[in-house]
Amino acid sequence: MKRFALALTAVFLLSAAPVFADDYMQLCKDTEGGNPNAEKLCTCTSGKIKADDRAAVLKALKAMGDAMNGGKPADSNDPEFAKGAAAQMEAENQCEEN
Repeated sequence: MKRFALALTAVFLLSAAPVFADDYMQLCKDTEGGNPNAEKLCTCTSGKIKADDRAAVLKALKAMGDAMNGGKPADSNDPEFAKGAAAQMEAENQCEEN
């Protein structure tokens, strides 16, 4: 039974990874504001973001995208937003250096 549970967990986690990548790519491109290099930049940054920062980055990108589209501005005092925005900026800096 333990093996079945472990196998099921592994299948679930592996199948969720592409969804995370797709969500990231769409949110990243949405916040690039017409940058002709958005696809390349977002592909690069996606590979630079640590797994434990990924949820915070998604939250930050969503908040930034919402604000850019006339929604409520992102709350820079939210620790999760700050962590995600910092991780995204770090990834972008790494990609621009290459």
